[in-house]
Amino acid sequence: MPGLPDIIGHCRHSGRAVYCEVKTKGDRLSEDQRNFLASAAQAGAIVYLSTVDEADIPQLIQWKDATS
Repeated sequence: MPGLPDIIGHCRHSGRAVYCEVKTKGDRLSEDQRNFLASAAQAGAIVYLSTVDEADIPQLIQWKDATS
């Protein structure tokens, strides 16, 4: 399935799906990945993007806006 995230799970308490896309420094989301994550978030899933910043510090960002 195009755009399927790297990590897939569910929240025991809410039953909601949890998705996390992992990107290395300089890597970008593909259009398929962006569309999947945006659709999943809109459907009620908990969605994260894991990456590193310019100083190589790991970041875990909750997906809130499809234009991010």
